[in-house]
Amino acid sequence: MGIQSFFKLNRLTIPTAEPFCIGNVALAINFSVDNAALNTPGGQRFDKELGNDAMIGVLQNAQAFIENAFSMAPTKNIAQVTLHVESFDGVAFSYFGGDIHLSSDYVENNNPGNSQALKTEITGVLYHEETHVLQNSNGAPSGVIEGVADFIRLRAGYAVWERRQGGKWDDGYSTTAFFFDWIDSTQTDDFVNKLNQKLGITPWNVNFFVDLTGKDVDTLWQEYQNSI
Repeated sequence: MGIQSFFKLNRLTIPTAEPFCIGNVALAINFSVDNAALNTPGGQRFDKELGNDAMIGVLQNAQAFIENAFSMAPTKNIAQVTLHVESFDGVAFSYFGGDIHLSSDYVENNNPGNSQALKTEITGVLYHEETHVLQNSNGAPSGVIEGVADFIRLRAGYAVWERRQGGKWDDGYSTTAFFFDWIDSTQTDDFVNKLNQKLGITPWNVNFFVDLTGKDVDTLWQEYQNSI
């Protein structure tokens, strides 16, 4: 979504004090916040209750957490991560570059009157979106991509969902995140780390599950469903 020319920009850029590493390769990352919604209630709430400095800190912490979670992966060369606060429907989105887009409308309406709950929610959203910046995709279906991002949010302690039976393994988001968490906890240590590593080397193949666990995905899904 383009930034309209009449928006007042509130931009802050802070470089990391130290480079961070993926795959043992040091990368210098600059972090920016571009609040293009200061003329909206949500943009003003972001400025007052969240703040550029604090959200850059969240992004830095997310980088470190994801670095550890994806420690086996080939390096992605990301030099700049920018958080754009804009007015649009939905919550947030990002592509496989360095731009994360956060809806000021969502900020406006999320947990009104409760700044701490808002901070917790937006932190979880940013961990999810930051994962998209750094994860390998290589033809993986959207359910896998979104599931990995919510897995990171879950493991970081910012999940707001409950584990439930039903659905399909590749529904994505929390359904797939909890499934991957179960595989990681009961079948194969560092499953998501290894999955992301594979996607950095070779295109997606559903047989990755057999390679990493010795079981096909349908068998794993049924065992997982039986465990809930």
